[in-house]
Amino acid sequence: MPHPPVPQRFFVDADVLARPTPFCWLAMLRDETDGAFRLHSSDDALTAATAEWRMRHPDAGGAALRREELLRTVLDDVTNEGEPAAAPTPDEFLCLVDDDDAKSVRALTGRRQHDIERRLAAGIPSTPLADALVDAGCPAFADRVAAHVRALAH
Repeated sequence: MPHPPVPQRFFVDADVLARPTPFCWLAMLRDETDGAFRLHSSDDALTAATAEWRMRHPDAGGAALRREELLRTVLDDVTNEGEPAAAPTPDEFLCLVDDDDAKSVRALTGRRQHDIERRLAAGIPSTPLADALVDAGCPAFADRVAAHVRALAH
């Protein structure tokens, strides 16, 4: 059965903006696939994500504003529009990207895995890629990343 195409635009809501793991994978895969899709969000989502981040990091001071500015530079578009009614979850969207371009997902997985191995060799604790994705609410994509890691190890 053919898989649905990757939507050309993905709305990044406040929950995803506030959690680095799924947002980083979305941004890195957008770049890895030469912009096959665009990431967009709303001013309201950025405000909500910044407020959530401030609650988790009350002593961060001006870092929240710098973080919001950084998010704006990574996003392709920030509008006053709200989230589309039928937006896929990050897990669903990342799986669509893997369906459409597994080669790019595997290449990025290899680089990320190499970074983790380097950190571990240096004695820096690091969470395995798949575990971080499960913790971030992306269990189906975590299974795919784990399969890529296994394939790269052989």
